[in-house]
Amino acid sequence: MAVVYLILALLIAVVAVIFAWQNPVVVSITFFAWKIDSAPLSLVIIATLLIGIIVGWLFAAPSLVKNSFRASGNRKRIGALEKELEDHRTRLSELLKPAPAAPASPVPPANNSDTDPLGHS
Repeated sequence: MAVVYLILALLIAVVAVIFAWQNPVVVSITFFAWKIDSAPLSLVIIATLLIGIIVGWLFAAPSLVKNSFRASGNRKRIGALEKELEDHRTRLSELLKPAPAAPASPVPPANNSDTDPLGHS
């Protein structure tokens, strides 16, 4: 993602240089008590753009911080819920295990004929 931002920044810088090169007109600026008699038009426009970006970022910063805190809280909650889910799954698998079979006890003989396979007494 950093590469995309770098390429975008370079593209904007190239466009700004081309814009400044093609607009060498000098203008005078008056803003309340400030007065600038000769400033390049390209510098005025680029400075205005930068000021607009900074002001926009300042207005967006509180919601960005709020969303960051909310996302952090959500990640913690997701972790806790995933652990709870794993605990429930473990408990469920223990409950669903078949009960161990009772040990087989030998059947006592019903009479003496059971002890003699030929039936002799």
